[in-house]
Amino acid sequence: AANAALSLVAGPSSAERAAELERALERLPAAFHVASADPRKPETTLHLKAGASATVRLQFLPFMLGEQSCELSFLDKKAGEFVYLVKGTGTLPLPIETINFRTDANTSSTIQAALPYKNEALEKARADALRRLAKVRDKDLERQREPLRKSPLIFSLEFSGTFFQGPAQVELVQPAERRRGKGGGPPGAGKTDGTRSGWQTPAEGLGDGTATPGNPGTARLPDGATAALVPLVFAPKQAGMYTSKLVLYSPLDVRVFELAGTAPTPGTRATLEFAAPARRSIKQDLPVVNNSSVAWDLQAMVTGACFRGATSLRVVAGGSEVYTLEFAPEWICSVKGELVLTNAATQDRFAYALNGVGEEPLAEGTVLIEVVARSRASHEFALFNVSADGRECECTVESDLMHVSGEPSVHVPARAGPVPFGKQNFFLGKEDLREAARQQSVAWTGSALASSRRGSALGKPPPARYSLSITPQLGGSVHGSITIKTPDGRYLWYTVEIRAAPPPMEKQIEVSAPVRGAAILEVEIANPSREPVQFSVELEGEGLLGAPTLWIGAGPNAVAKYEVMYSPLLAGVSSGAISFLNPTVGEFWYKLVLTGAQP
Repeated sequence: AANAALSLVAGPSSAERAAELERALERLPAAFHVASADPRKPETTLHLKAGASATVRLQFLPFMLGEQSCELSFLDKKAGEFVYLVKGTGTLPLPIETINFRTDANTSSTIQAALPYKNEALEKARADALRRLAKVRDKDLERQREPLRKSPLIFSLEFSGTFFQGPAQVELVQPAERRRGKGGGPPGAGKTDGTRSGWQTPAEGLGDGTATPGNPGTARLPDGATAALVPLVFAPKQAGMYTSKLVLYSPLDVRVFELAGTAPTPGTRATLEFAAPARRSIKQDLPVVNNSSVAWDLQAMVTGACFRGATSLRVVAGGSEVYTLEFAPEWICSVKGELVLTNAATQDRFAYALNGVGEEPLAEGTVLIEVVARSRASHEFALFNVSADGRECECTVESDLMHVSGEPSVHVPARAGPVPFGKQNFFLGKEDLREAARQQSVAWTGSALASSRRGSALGKPPPARYSLSITPQLGGSVHGSITIKTPDGRYLWYTVEIRAAPPPMEKQIEVSAPVRGAAILEVEIANPSREPVQFSVELEGEGLLGAPTLWIGAGPNAVAKYEVMYSPLLAGVSSGAISFLNPTVGEFWYKLVLTGAQP
């Protein structure tokens, strides 16, 4: 196998190099030639009939960069001579292969590039040109196939990107056995399709050492040949994808390599906190901004109960998208999870630790009940199965309201599907329909009620109902709740507001007294209960005076008299009231017609 190494010793003088380059140029095939089917019989004669035309194929195969030209002459004894000046420009050759780097931002990565002495692409092009253009015998053609340049070969290195670095110049020295003609040259640095790579890191087992300015190393290629190691450094400042070209210049040998560097985004790790009532969901939008020049296809993996989100997200180059993560607890809980977004192209990972707290459920709704004190009203509540397994069950009913009654339990049928989330839209009957009619300013009819029972925009019938009776004893507003519990401890509940109007008056009493005089009114109150009762007394009207409370012994036939004094300051007729209130017994009140007479 042929060997190559970086030269660190003094090479030939400048004059010797110039002379050697001049001799190489003499052996360099011409860049232009007339193409023919047989390379050994180039077309030198063109026959044209009168009025006819023909095409001459001229091929351009440059071996040097820059502009080159040739003259294409046509001569005929009768027609004369005319000449075409043809110019061509030699550009950089195709990249031999792509060298890939990967390192974190603000760090550097070094790859030892294996560079063989012989450029197979150059030699192959030269041999093809010689076969087409040669007008000599085979043995003379073999002499023309001698190497264009002799050892050492000096290359200057140029990088098109600022984040890639390497030595400014390298020398390749032809091995001694090659110069003596005892060995064959190495197969080359690689194929133009990039299927064979001689660019590796020492960690992958290619090299005997690491190439540095003071310590050149060597690497063994897959075909057994060895090549010099040239250290190339990738040092990105920020995360992203970088590209560049590495061009190795020599007077008669130019080699191009693509450089591709990836600096992955540092593994992002953050914590997201969620809190949502049971059977309600909360969403968090996570913005993803793609500042690169290629589209991102992100794969999303969500773990942890109650967390859910899309499995993939595409972000166009230079654009942004939002990844929506949802936390939806079925019941009171404290759970942990993780969201990992992975960029398939760059292997960047964005990881989020997820902490979720499922809080007590919100009320399914607020029910307003309007009623007259000491009278009865009823209301139906819509129920659905909130148990964990969804099986039919017997639910217990609890309420913190006074003067309400109902069954202690209610049967709820089995649930089809998962626990429903959000506020449920159920239709309960006349009250719902009348309320909708009031809100929409439309008339309510019995036929509308019949159609709505089959389901309408007002909602669907509930799986179960519970009827609650309300008999408030006092006028005023009272707030409370009703809770329906499943056997496994889960529950749903409603807030309830009872607005009770005062009951009808017991009696109207007329009272008269002279101005600046006084009159005493006695009101007899009975205790219907078997326990002593204390009433709160409220007086309404000018000139009324009395005790704030009235105590009555145990009944049911106990009676007490309450005295109230009326002392008007002005003459005239006015109205008043006297009310007796007890949370248990209820409210009783009397209307007073007050007359202040002139003395």
